Amino acid sequence: MNFEELKKQVLQYPREVDWNLKAIDRSDLPDEQKNELRLMINQPKFKDYLEKTLFPALETGDIIGKSSAADAGSFGPAASIFEKITQKSVITPSGKRGVISFGHVGIIDVRKGMFGKRKIIVIEAGGGAKGSMVYLTPIMDWLKACQGKFTITRYNKGLSDTQKNTMMKVARNWARLKIPYDFGLNPGIDALYCSELVDEAYKSIGIYLVPAGRYLSLNEAEKRLGTFNRIERSTENVHEQLSKVVGPTGFYKDADLSQRNRRNMISPSDIIINENTRQIFNNMLD
Repeated sequence: MNFEELKKQVLQYPREVDWNLKAIDRSDLPDEQKNELRLMINQPKFKDYLEKTLFPALETGDIIGKSSAADAGSFGPAASIFEKITQKSVITPSGKRGVISFGHVGIIDVRKGMFGKRKIIVIEAGGGAKGSMVYLTPIMDWLKACQGKFTITRYNKGLSDTQKNTMMKVARNWARLKIPYDFGLNPGIDALYCSELVDEAYKSIGIYLVPAGRYLSLNEAEKRLGTFNRIERSTENVHEQLSKVVGPTGFYKDADLSQRNRRNMISPSDIIINENTRQIFNNMLD
């Protein structure tokens, strides 16, 4: 069955959840189309809620995050490493408690589109079909890729119009220049990974989103990953795991302890959940 035929089936038989899901799984459709259909099945009123309630409340500079495991896109091996070592205990705006691991983040830009309609774009650094670089993604495309499971947080003190415009000018320029995705998690803006993009965008207007001392050192990452592997009874070698995601080539192997302590990384979880931000939406525990 093609996409339109499956869509018609889902709409015609909304209560046949298992039957519809099996039909989608058996199909040869691209992952993005499969996820769109799954979203229609699991949350039939979700799109209506987004368009009428959540999207009108979004502001430029809001931060959107999701688990890389739920995404059809590719964000490099660093995403899975971050999810293993930077889990966060959260209470969602609806009062649910749990532990969430984030593998990917982006920053929201709200613009006026045709006929005065709000146009919401996610500026992100990632991989996948668009290539490994900074690019712009319409928010509905972003949400379809993660089956509608995401979190949005906002800077506590709010942003002025001048701050929003300045930050978006910087971030959109990175997309225009096609700044490459940084698979090596290197410091600097010659290449950017997802959480680094958000961090640097806020720094461009003088805001340090992640509190001082909260950046993750390479040495601390090593300890946390080792603990995770022991809990999961994993036979993976910590040094081999980190050497695949920390650049430049050979740095991790040759760096001494003091260098590893100075080498800071910015995790998606620390960008999304910290004392400088507050959640305005989170359905990742639903």
